[in-house]
Amino acid sequence: PVHASQFAFSQSPKDYRVVAKPGSDVILPLTLTNVGDPTVMQLRVYGLSVKDSQGSYELIPFYSDNPQMIQFQLYKSLHALEEPFFTNTSEAIEYSLTIHVPSGLSKGDYYFAIVGQTEQNKGFVNTNTIFLQGGVGSIIYISVSSDGVLDQTGEISQFGVQSERSIKLGDTEY
Repeated sequence: PVHASQFAFSQSPKDYRVVAKPGSDVILPLTLTNVGDPTVMQLRVYGLSVKDSQGSYELIPFYSDNPQMIQFQLYKSLHALEEPFFTNTSEAIEYSLTIHVPSGLSKGDYYFAIVGQTEQNKGFVNTNTIFLQGGVGSIIYISVSSDGVLDQTGEISQFGVQSERSIKLGDTEY
C-alpha cells in the first residue's frame, strides 16, 4: 500500500526587518495557510547562518533557554512553539510571534527564521517506509541598536570632481 499526502503551505509575510533596542519586546503578526491535505504541524525558530557566497542560508535549531539571548514565544495563541497542532485543508492560522531583546544584548545584526513544518506520520511504519518532512518559513532580520534606531551613517573615503581637462605633473594628475 502507498500512503501519501499533499504538502501545500504558505506563510506570510516572507520576511521581517526589525530594529529594536535592548530591553524591548517586538510583536510580529504572521499567517500560516494550508491548501493541501490536513496534517499535523509545529512552529519552530531557527537561527540563520550564511552558507556560501551565493546567499544560501543554513538553518540551525535555536533554543532560547539563555535569558541573555533573544527569546521567542507565541503571543496570545492557542498554540506554542515546538508543540504539534492539527491544520485542516484551506485553513489559515493567524499568530503573533513575540521577540524579547534582553537588556544586556550587544548591538548588532541577528538572523532567524520562524518555520511551520509537518510532523512525521508514524502510523504506517515498516521496512519500506520513507518519511518526508516539509516546511515553510519567514526570515526575521533583527538589528539591535542602543536607541532602537538604525544607524546608517557612512563616510566618503574618496571623492573627486570629474573635469574635462587635466594636467599631469610628475605622478599626480590634476
